Amino acid sequence: ISIFSDPSQELPSGVSQFPFLFMLPLHSPASFVGKHGQVVHQMTVKLETKKAKDINVVQPYSVNAVVDLNLSPNFREPQLQQRTHSLCCWCCKNGPLSMVVRLNKSGYASGEPIVINAELNNKTKSTISGTKAKLIMEVTYKANGKFKCEERTLTKLSKGPIAKGAEDMWENEALLIPPLPPSPLPGCNIIDVCYKLQFLVSFKGASSDLKMTFPINLGTIPTVDSYPSAPQVPEPSAPPPYNPSEEASGGSHAWALFPGLEQYPQIPPPTYQQALA
Repeated sequence: ISIFSDPSQELPSGVSQFPFLFMLPLHSPASFVGKHGQVVHQMTVKLETKKAKDINVVQPYSVNAVVDLNLSPNFREPQLQQRTHSLCCWCCKNGPLSMVVRLNKSGYASGEPIVINAELNNKTKSTISGTKAKLIMEVTYKANGKFKCEERTLTKLSKGPIAKGAEDMWENEALLIPPLPPSPLPGCNIIDVCYKLQFLVSFKGASSDLKMTFPINLGTIPTVDSYPSAPQVPEPSAPPPYNPSEEASGGSHAWALFPGLEQYPQIPPPTYQQALA
């Protein structure tokens, strides 16, 4: 867009300001930076001069897609897995490891905790060296019929050993989700992003861990059950200054860009610090 293009005038010395407004397309893909590809949004400002080289300034900005987790009731349902595992063959007199792991749901937004409950009964003759829960991002890059994959561990929780014949429990352990792009990176058809939680049990001397895998769906509008009543929202600690001209230029139509947000008055807006993250 052109914000100053009058060839009959010249900019005076000093500071000149040109307020402008540019509405992003509703289905713009979320910003993402990965090992083999990225989605980057940036604005280029070009100052054309008559006697000198043009000046270009590039300013990147972050975009987050709107993904409403309330549109799928399955995202609110708890997840449960249970398993019984023996460490040796049938001829050995060795009891099994029994484990039950529960997650409070499958759909989350950044900043929410994944609440984990687990029961482990170690009837084997081996010591469990530790248990761990990991949030993992899996990225698939697609180009010219070929694929490349990437896997990252984003955050994790760990607990200590379990002696042979002993029991252990995870009681409402919270794994906080950091700021992340929603899955499956809506609006981008060459990069797929998905998340999973792995619950791992490690045995002393074993070459591999026993694991359970739970799918995690990440959105930007959390499920309403996370906020059963309208909370008292604290005032942001460092809000940007209000500019009345923004409302006249279209700022008051922000809700129209994201239909559905006004349906959840019990969900508080993010804090200023969360928005900047």
